[in-house]
Parts: sequence; structure tokens; C-alpha cells
Amino acid sequence: MVGLLDHLERMAVPIANPVPMLRWNSHKRYLAELAERGVPAVPTLSVDECEDAHLAEARDRFGSAELVIKPPVSAGAAGTFRVGPDDELPATARGGAAIIQPLVETIATTGEHSLILFDGALSHSVVKRPKAGDFRVQPHLGGTTEPSVAPPGAEDLALRALEAAPGDATYARVDMVAGADGSLMIMELELVEPALFLHVVPGAEGAFARAMTSAAERAAEQPLAER
Repeated sequence: MVGLLDHLERMAVPIANPVPMLRWNSHKRYLAELAERGVPAVPTLSVDECEDAHLAEARDRFGSAELVIKPPVSAGAAGTFRVGPDDELPATARGGAAIIQPLVETIATTGEHSLILFDGALSHSVVKRPKAGDFRVQPHLGGTTEPSVAPPGAEDLALRALEAAPGDATYARVDMVAGADGSLMIMELELVEPALFLHVVPGAEGAFARAMTSAAERAAEQPLAER
């Protein structure tokens, strides 16, 4: 992907979400950056070479015995593990780059909310829940997705997260969860190639088509020297 982004940038190819935004969003270290900028996000420890000592550091920092380890670049929950207080570091995570987070228990109860925005305006929202006994919400892992009304404050939080990104997003999916105290936190900010759940909410495809048409029209209006 890095090579593709470099090529697009070098050739000044107009794309819906700008290259600096895609580059920034392609590594989950952006979650720690959101927190540093005052945007509530799931606490995140980013490490270059994950070892047992990092688990201890994360448990101490987050006050959580249950952790989740993810690759910094992944999709579909690939390489994502739940690590309990007596569990060893998964072999596939040892020595590699990773992010470590506390397990957010509310995913199994209230679920993970996804807000989909086009050109900075809320289009629709869904709630995703894992199957019983799991914490991953992806459909291929047994998770379910249903239309929902965005929780109070969710739209404002989504807009705050997008304001921290380098550029304006033609399309965006903002995933968030409630903490133990009920306050919302960003789980993921999906700006590269997210599932937008157009098939879940009737009429959502129209908003997507209008946003893509507007992006194409803006690109066509640019002088050739800027393309």
C-alpha cells in the first residue's frame, strides 16, 4: 500500500480521500495521536517489537488484566487476540509491531457503534455485536450488524475525530464504544477502504453515490497543473 500511495502522490492523482489521510490512517498509532489531541479514544500502547514486558506495562498503565493485541496494520480482526492475566503472548505477536489495548467489556453488551459520514455529514449508523463468548464483531466471526440510532454525543465525537485527520474525508466510518462509565471512545477511524454498511440501511447507497459524484466533480474542476 505504501508504494501505491507514493505513486498516487507522485502522479498527483485525485482520489476521494487524500493520500496524506490514507497514509496517516493506515497505521493504528493514530489512536494514540487522537488521545494526545484530546479526542476520547480507547487507550493504546504502540510497540515496535512486542514482548511479555509490554503486557505488564499495558496492564499497569490501563489498570486492566484483560488485554487485546492487534497488528498496527490489519483488517477483519486478522491477528487480533484477547490476552487474559495468565495467558502467554501469542507466538505470532511476539517480536512484531503491535498495539495493545484494554479489553472493552461493553462491546459484548451495548456493542460497537459505527457512524458513516459522507463529506463530513452523518449518513447512517449501525451497531455491531460479537457472538456469545467473543469480543470481535466481524460477520465472518459470527458478529451481527443492525441499523441503529447514533447514541447521544456520538456524532460530535465522530466529527472531532475527523477534524484530527490530515484532510477532508469524502467517506468515513467512525467506530466507537462506551467505556465502563458510559462515555464514548473512538475504537477505530476507518478512512482507507471501510465497510460502509450500505446494504444494512435502506437508502444509504444514494448518499454514498452523491458524495462520490461530488468528489469527481471537484477533481474535474482542478487546473491540470494541480492534478
